[in-house]
Amino acid sequence: MDKRIIVDSSFPEETRVAFINGSNIEHFEVDTSSNRKQLKGNIYLAKVGRVEPSLQATFVDFGGNKQGFLPFNEISDDYFKIPQTDKKKQKINEDNDNFLQDFYATKSRRQVKKKSGKALPNFRKYNIQEVIKKNQVMLIQVVKDERGGKGAALTTFLTIAGMYCVLMPNKPLGVKISKKISNFEEKTKLKKIISSCNLPEEMGLIVRTASKDCNEKEITNDFNYVLGIWKSIKETTINSYAPSLIHEDSDIIKKFIRDSFIEEYKEIVIEGKETYHKGRKYIEKLIPKETK
Repeated sequence: MDKRIIVDSSFPEETRVAFINGSNIEHFEVDTSSNRKQLKGNIYLAKVGRVEPSLQATFVDFGGNKQGFLPFNEISDDYFKIPQTDKKKQKINEDNDNFLQDFYATKSRRQVKKKSGKALPNFRKYNIQEVIKKNQVMLIQVVKDERGGKGAALTTFLTIAGMYCVLMPNKPLGVKISKKISNFEEKTKLKKIISSCNLPEEMGLIVRTASKDCNEKEITNDFNYVLGIWKSIKETTINSYAPSLIHEDSDIIKKFIRDSFIEEYKEIVIEGKETYHKGRKYIEKLIPKETK
C-alpha cells in the first residue's frame, strides 16, 4: 500500500496532519498554534526574573505568557558568576558579567577536584543564589510547554535536531548512537562517519535511529545542517536583546518532516499555499533528494 502524508492548513485556527497507509490513518495530529502557541523546542534569549533559594531554581522571562521554570541542575556552569574568593583559588581570571562574550569564548571547565581525582560539578558545590543573579541573561530552550497555571519548563542545555543527528552544542558528551540501532556493524559504520565530521570537544551528538542504512553523504550533510543552525543561533543572539525568540522549533511542518521516516512515504499533499512553500523549502534544505 502507498503511504502518504496529508496536511490541511486551510483553516487559520489549526493545522491537521494525517499519516496514511493505504486507506488507514496511522497517525493524526492537530496543531492549534493560533489558540495556544506551542513553545517546546524553541530557543530564546532570556533574562532571570527571580532566584528562589528554597526551590534551588529560577523563574526566567523568555517572552512567554508566564515566566519559565529553570532548575539549578539545568543551568550550565558556563553561566555561573563565581564568587571572587573562589576565582582566586581556582585561578579563574575571566569576568562572567558579559554574557555574549563569555558564552561563546573558549573556557576552561571550572570543576572542583576531589581527593580521589574525580570531578565534582559546580552545581553541587554552590547554592543557586551564590552563582545566579537577577537580570542575568541566558540562552534557554523550552522542554515542556506552559500548562494550567504553570510556566514552561526550561533548560540551558540546548539540543538541535536534524533528520539523522541531534546536536548538543554545550554538552560535551561525545558521540552517542541511538539504542534502537543494535547491529554492531551499523554502529561501527556510523561512528566512523561521524568521526570524520570533527565534532568540537565542547559539544555532544546523538545519531538518530533514522540514520540506519544511510550513506556518508546523507549523514555528513545533516551534521553540517545542525551545526549551521547553531552558528545561525549564535549570530542571531549577538544582535538580540532579552527576552526574544532566537530559533523556532515548534512548527508542526518541520516536526513531521524531520521526525518521520520520510523516505517511506510516496507523497506529501499540502492544502494551503504558505504551508506548502514552507514545507518545500524546509525539505529542500534538510533532505534535498526527497524534494520531488
